[in-house]
Order: sequence, then structure tokens, then C-alpha cells
Amino acid sequence: MEHEGRLARVDGRFIDETHLRLAIERIVGAVGRRIDESSPMVGGSAAPT
Repeated sequence: MEHEGRLARVDGRFIDETHLRLAIERIVGAVGRRIDESSPMVGGSAAPT
């Protein structure tokens, strides 16, 4: 997790690959992108909070 521009560890874990994939899809969808297994890299910036 990022906090004030620095990465910070959290205790949370993904319960399985499906849970991880849903989180990734929500993140990339928020910046107008989509994930594709043939090209798993995504560029984008999140809106400032």
C-alpha cells in the first residue's frame, strides 16, 4: 500500500488468485485500462486522494 508517497506493508492478503485478479481489474478499470493475459503490464496513474 502507498501512504504519503511511500510503500508500506499491510497485514492483508488475497484469499486466492480470483480475489487478486478482481482487485487488479478494479484498479486498472479506475484508470480506464483493462488487463489482458497476453500483455499483463498496465501503465496508468491513480487520481490523487
